[in-house]
Amino acid sequence: GSNPLLVSIFPNPAKKQMALKTTLPYEGQLNLLISDVNGKLIGDMDLRDLKKGEQIIDLSEKLNLSEGVYHFNFTFNGKFSKVERVVIKH
Repeated sequence: GSNPLLVSIFPNPAKKQMALKTTLPYEGQLNLLISDVNGKLIGDMDLRDLKKGEQIIDLSEKLNLSEGVYHFNFTFNGKFSKVERVVIKH
């Protein structure tokens, strides 16, 4: 079926400031795995108790990434997943 998970990182390319915009089909948990272009895991984050609908989550304080290209792999409630390509430029 269709994937109900909508996620985007902005701005992209990002510098220090970065936020996640997501629209969720129902409340739940979003897991984020961050890897570099070679597939090496750089970091992970669990965003719990998220509400249904659209929300914006500031990631600036939570992530400290070097300049480069990353893959942000989101999984919602262990079911739906989506990968966003994110460029970091300082």
